[in-house]
Amino acid sequence: MNSDFDAFVKREQTAVAEEWERVDWAKERDEWLGYLRELYEQTESFLAKYTETGEIKLSYRDIELNEENIGSYKVRQMILRIGRQEITHDAGRHLTHWCEGPRGGGGSSGTHAPPLS
Repeated sequence: MNSDFDAFVKREQTAVAEEWERVDWAKERDEWLGYLRELYEQTESFLAKYTETGEIKLSYRDIELNEENIGSYKVRQMILRIGRQEITHDAGRHLTHWCEGPRGGGGSSGTHAPPLS
């Protein structure tokens, strides 16, 4: 085995673990929930002419997510009904996916935007 490669692997694993320990998960969760709220507000605004006439029905339901570093928390899930079709925003693609930026740091300090499904 290549000892340089072994050292690289160990160094990267240690760096990821240390960075994940420093993440303020409550802050990351709250920031992500804020982005989700903004997405829903923009969607409601965009679809207003259809929802006002009843052509599109928009509703929400609370779902519970459970994440390794945060625990359980509730999030609103948007549901759109257009005729016979129902479109559900997959809020299950949640915070952990957002925070998986370079070296495991995402959110406000990473390079990944909040997930849009």
